[in-house]
Amino acid sequence: EGRVSPVFDVAGEVLVADSDGGRIRLELGEAAGFERVRRLVEGNVGVLLCCSISRFLEAAVREAGIDLIPHVCGEVEEILAAWTSGRLRPELF
Repeated sequence: EGRVSPVFDVAGEVLVADSDGGRIRLELGEAAGFERVRRLVEGNVGVLLCCSISRFLEAAVREAGIDLIPHVCGEVEEILAAWTSGRLRPELF
């Protein structure tokens, strides 16, 4: 709903944005555990921005080679603008 989800573990979808401005929604639905991480890998996700994530999934995401930036919450457009301009600091979001 236009905001970065508070908890990745239960997010229904992930917004995948690329450096060219393209965006797709990657459905996670009821997927759990490693299935969530597998879907990120299949979606060519290189960096995951989220607010909260369990230690189990954090380890799995990092093991899959995906950079993780936790503790980020707020409006998607503001966060993406900060990320693409190099101004993203979790303490601001």
